[in-house]
Amino acid sequence: HHLVENELVAWPPASSVTVSVPGIHEVLTAVPWSGGGESVWFERDPRVRNCRTLVTFRNQALMGLVLAKMTEFEEHYAHLSPSEQEAVTNEWAMQIAPQGEPPREDYNLHRVLFTCHGRGTLDAHSVAVWGVTGYVMAGAIGAATIDTLLLGRQRVAGGLAPATAVVGARRLLNEMIAEGVFGTPKTLIA
Repeated sequence: HHLVENELVAWPPASSVTVSVPGIHEVLTAVPWSGGGESVWFERDPRVRNCRTLVTFRNQALMGLVLAKMTEFEEHYAHLSPSEQEAVTNEWAMQIAPQGEPPREDYNLHRVLFTCHGRGTLDAHSVAVWGVTGYVMAGAIGAATIDTLLLGRQRVAGGLAPATAVVGARRLLNEMIAEGVFGTPKTLIA
């Protein structure tokens, strides 16, 4: 889902968006899936009326394959039971990567870039954050969040909340810097 004028709206099946990514010369195809819950987090935030989360990879041949599989899934398998759908997608995964998933924690191989563009009536801000190996980033965020909850030091309680609200952005930043996975944020438009 994405947030459109304060309402969660489902993306059309097998959607893609062409995006321009800071620091990359090519225009890339992105898809609306990831582990991000930004649209849900901001659903009731009075400052945010529209929100989309998109994911792309530099390997655009792989993105083309993913988009083709998303279309095939929608046309031929969306009506199946969840266990039948999982069997189909597991078979696809074995065709794409028969050796299993590639290593995810290689700091020299895996690059991540998070961008956020916010626009008000007469004000706009864009920020880009560079780092490496998103899975180690996610682990550092998860560990800090669990530690905060176990110590009873959470800033918010109950319901779905982003780690920045539970732990605090400054601590998360420091944890990722300590892990060596977080670059310096760059303000692109102020």
